[in-house]
Parts: sequence; C-alpha cells; structure tokens
Amino acid sequence: MESRTIAAIATPIFPSGIGVIRISGPDSLGALQKLTGKGKEHFLPRVLKVVRIYSSEGEILERCLAVFMPGPRSYTGEDVVEIHCHGSPPLLEAILNEVLSLGIRLAGPGEFTKRAFLNGKLDLSQAEAILSLVQAPNITLAKAALKQLEGEFSQNLFPLEERLTSLLALLEGALDFPEDVEVDEGELRVSLKESLDGLEALLEKAQLGDQAARTPELVIVGKPNVGKSSLLNALLGKERAIVTPIPGTTRDSVEEELDIGGQKLRLVDTAGLGKAKGLLENLGQKRTRDLLERGDLIIFLVDISSPPSLEDLEIFKVLEGKKFLLIGNKVDLREDPGWQNFPQEPLLKVSALTGHGLEDLRDALKKEGKKLFPSTQEVFFLSLRQREALSVSREAIKKALESLGVQPLELICEEVRAATRSIFQLTGREVSPRVIEEIFSRFCVGK
Repeated sequence: MESRTIAAIATPIFPSGIGVIRISGPDSLGALQKLTGKGKEHFLPRVLKVVRIYSSEGEILERCLAVFMPGPRSYTGEDVVEIHCHGSPPLLEAILNEVLSLGIRLAGPGEFTKRAFLNGKLDLSQAEAILSLVQAPNITLAKAALKQLEGEFSQNLFPLEERLTSLLALLEGALDFPEDVEVDEGELRVSLKESLDGLEALLEKAQLGDQAARTPELVIVGKPNVGKSSLLNALLGKERAIVTPIPGTTRDSVEEELDIGGQKLRLVDTAGLGKAKGLLENLGQKRTRDLLERGDLIIFLVDISSPPSLEDLEIFKVLEGKKFLLIGNKVDLREDPGWQNFPQEPLLKVSALTGHGLEDLRDALKKEGKKLFPSTQEVFFLSLRQREALSVSREAIKKALESLGVQPLELICEEVRAATRSIFQLTGREVSPRVIEEIFSRFCVGK
C-alpha cells in the first residue's frame, strides 16, 4: 500500500459552524508542526489543542483546534491529524492548499476508509456500512448501518464462512483422498440446509432494508371542499396547496415530504372524490383512486360541520379493507349530530384553520408511521454488490442441495466453492483490487 501522506477537507464545503481537514500518513504530525510553528511535544496524543495556522509567508490564516492521533489507534491505522476550523469554504481551501504545499497528496474518494480497510481496522462489510450510514435516507436505516459498522453483519457472516469453509475442506479432502475421507450424505445435507437458511435470513433482512429505504405515502382523501388542502398546508406549516372556498380547486395530486418525529412520510393531497364535472376533474379523480391503491396510510377527511353525505359514505366503502384514519375537520364551526350515525366515528376532530387537534393528529401519524417501518433489528442496509454476493452464494447452495445424491461429488464441491468465494468477497478475504477500487470510488473525498 502507498505510504505517502494524504489530506482532504472531511466536511461538506459550504458555510457552516465547523469544517474539518483530515491528514493521514507518516508526515501528518510534521505537517501540523510546520503549519502551527509548534514542537512535537505540544501535541499530546488524542488531545485537542488550540493553535494558530500560518501560511508559508508567516500570515495567520486561522485560530482553531487541532488533534494528533498516532497510529495504529486511529481511523486509518496511520498517524492522523485533524484540524477543526471555522466552516468557511475559502478558509478551508486555503489551509488545505498550505497542507498540500508541504508535499502531501490530495486524498481520493474514500481513500481514508480504504486505508482503514487495508490496515485491518475494518473488514470490507464494515467499510461499506460507512457509506450506507452516510447515505441512509431515514433514521431506521441509519441505525441499521451503524450496527453493521459495529460488526453485526460481519458477525452473521462468520458462522456461514466457517461452515462453508469446513464443508469445502471436507469435500476437497474426499475428492483428493477418497480412501481416507468419507462424506456422510445426511450430514452434508443438514449442513448445506443450515447454510441456505442463514443466507435466506440475511437476504430477507436486506429486502426489508430495501423496503425501509422508500418513503411511505400518506394520502389525504375526501369529497371536495372538506379542507384537504388546508390540512396539508397546516401539517407542513406552509402554503403548499391552493386553498379557495370553491369546491374542486385541486384537480391533481400535490405531494410534499413531511417529517414527523424523525420519520419521513410523503404527504399527498388528492382531488376530491365525487361527481366529476369535466375532463380535468375526471382525470384528477382517477389519479386519486390510483393513489389509494398504493398509499401506505390514508387520511379520510370529512367535514363534521355538515351532515354526512352520500359521497362520504361511498368513499368509506371504497376504503374498506385499507388502512385509514377517519378525521373530522372544521370542528371550529360546530359538529353536526348526524356523524353519530356514520358507520365509523372520527378518530380525531381537528380544525385545519385554527390548528385545533393538529398535535394529536401528528402524534397519531407518528404512531401509525412507526408501523410502516421495520425495526432496526429486522433490517440490513446492504449495497447492490453485497446483495448480489449473498444471492450468488444462495443459488450455489441450492444447486448443491439439488445435486446431492444425483450428481458427482465434484459438481457439489464446485457449487460449495462458489458459495464460499462469494462470502469471502463480502468480508474482503477474497476480493480483487479492481472491486476494492470500485467500492471506495463511491465514497466522498475526505471519508
């Protein structure tokens, strides 16, 4: 591995409170000494120090914090320096240029994490978990990625790796020394089945991770002029949909992302369901019915200041068998007693105009939203490469089981070898330099 010292800005380059420049390699501490004019004894290991950064002309560029982390007890396993500055992009770039002028090379994408992997600080699945953590679209997957970074996915792989390695050794021994090594078909079948079950469990968690990556849709439905657009605006806290007293203003769906307690939901305001008066309303209502079919959660909004109508009852029948919350709007006016005879009583009564009951509605949505996401224990947030490797291993074990007692032992051994190789590629035990380069090229510079 290249031993040259590298450096990069490790935080996003836009105005912020803090920006970090990371340096890794044998010349890290020497570079910090030259930038600050301080001796080696000034920088105690893993202790933040207040320093001034000077340009090569002796001009003060910044007053900031710096820390020296000697290898191997560092992120990369090498000597590492971090300079914690004010988050001014021009300032960060100026300091980085001073670092590079000392003969230090600019780091490539993911090069710090790549060095951590090559130095044995992380296995390959943990390294990929860092990218998953950075890219996680919601808190569920962020927590799942963190658990993978701490080694949970690797811990699930190790028993599989050991079982398959033992199987492969047994089969190869039986082929090389048939007189000395005997294979019990029943025991081999049990071991292959256990391996298949383990792979299926990992792939099931990966599939749940894919489901958790999508943003669930929360669809607001109701007849025209019950306040659907007003409710959408009230939940978002901004005027996103046009609101008028004229029924049928919304001719198409309006979508916006809603954050409730850290959970992301795609909030969709739909055209009112009822008797369409023209082509646009017809198309809008067709779109509404399509959304109801795919919606993860539905708010059925009714106007409780007016008696239930035939349209309300028809919408209720359309929603039978679907997950919906019946919400009564316009409680600030009055409640019509006719709603006491409706097939279902409203779960909550709110006023999109005054805000009455909206916090209770948010709490209800948060509670129901949690049910749309699998728990962190149920998911792995895996890359396409990781899922493909697991799939290849699973298919190979399936073929080995199907071949047992039918095909020669050589073919079964070859399938077990293919399955084992795929697992080795996940941990990095057997992976080509080209694959390693491709994995870390997807990281940002500075990670």
